[in-house]
This record gives sequence, structure tokens and C-alpha cells, in this order.
Amino acid sequence: MKKIIILATIFSTLTAAAMAMPDPLLEAGAPNLAVADISSYTTVPDMDTVAAVREFARTSARIRERAAQARKRQAEGQATKEDQQWLDFVQHHDPVKKLSYHLERRLEFYRRAHNWNAENPHDRQYNYTLQPGQDTRRKDDPDRGYTNSYGWNVLHQEVLQVEAGVKQAEKTGNWQDLPQDITSRVNMLGQSVSNEELRYYINELLWFSAKQTVKELKSKSPDIR
Repeated sequence: MKKIIILATIFSTLTAAAMAMPDPLLEAGAPNLAVADISSYTTVPDMDTVAAVREFARTSARIRERAAQARKRQAEGQATKEDQQWLDFVQHHDPVKKLSYHLERRLEFYRRAHNWNAENPHDRQYNYTLQPGQDTRRKDDPDRGYTNSYGWNVLHQEVLQVEAGVKQAEKTGNWQDLPQDITSRVNMLGQSVSNEELRYYINELLWFSAKQTVKELKSKSPDIR
């Protein structure tokens, strides 16, 4: 009986200590984008993520090509039924907008799952660092504010970098170099992140968004399978 009580006490102490440990991804903090010498078993981006980005680039290029052909024949008065299907398709299914949508929704998924950016005005364990004037809703007390969670800040930076690369490819029409551009951007971000959990999230966010975008584009397009 005495041993059971001792073991229960030890377990209770360890559990309380573990629960009291701060979550580095939840705590407020801006991402430090400085490249560091990081030892990690999680490659950023990993092979699956790079493959998903390549598939997105190929699919987007094919859609742009077919749409351009359809517009050309339409201007010449020779548009076919398939051309019209492509014109209708690109009017409602833009690869860039669809990828941005999934990137932002996946980021929101992580925010909610981890309670990041709780913007919590109450006295709880994870109050955010007060930043004067940052919380415009607190008109009654303009000196109060908050800083977003470190995990959200890093993933948000990833979303911004990927969107910038994709928009550049759309502007120039150079979809061939998009995978390398995104890989370089995400790799640079990964070189500043040592947390293994967050490195996994960096990969998963981009992999999921690219795969889901391609899946939806292929399911709706006239002939891309």
C-alpha cells in the first residue's frame, strides 16, 4: 500500500511538472528567420512535399496551356465544345487562388487545433505578450495588445513565401522553375526552425495544400487526369 502511494505521488509530481512546461509553439514570439546550424531528422521540405509541389506546377502549367489554346481558337471563331469547357473551367477554378485557399485553411486548422493566437484577455496560462496598440479592439485600454504564437508566425511566413512564389510564376508564366523556387523558400525558412514538431508542420501544410489543390483541379477539369 505504501509503495502504491509513493508511486502515485511520483506520477502526480511528474504529470504536474509536464503540464506546467511551456509550449514553445503556443507562446508568443516572432519567428527568427536567421539561418542557423540546425541538427534535425526532419528534412524541410521533404521528398513528398517537393513531389506534391512539382505535381501542382505541372497541373497549373497544363491548365494555363489548354486555356490559352481555347482562347486563341475562340478569337479565331473556331472554338470547339471542349474549348468552351476549358474556358468555363478556368473561369471558376484558378490554380493560384485554390492553392492559396488551401494554404490559409490549413494554417487555420493548426491555429484552432493548438489554440494559437488565442488573443486571450483573461488571466490564463498562455497570456500573450502585451504589445501597446496592437489590439485595436481594446479601445477602452489602448496600451494592451498581444503577439501571435510562434508556431502560427512561422507557418504564416511559409504561406506568404509560397504564395509569393506562385504569384511570380503566374506573372512570368515560368511554371517550370516554380518547384525549385518554392523548395528554396521553404528550405530557407526551415533553416531557422529547430523545433521538430514545427518542422513537420511546415512540410505537412504545404504537402496537404498542394495535393488537395491538384486533386480538386483534376476532378473538375475537362481532360486532366
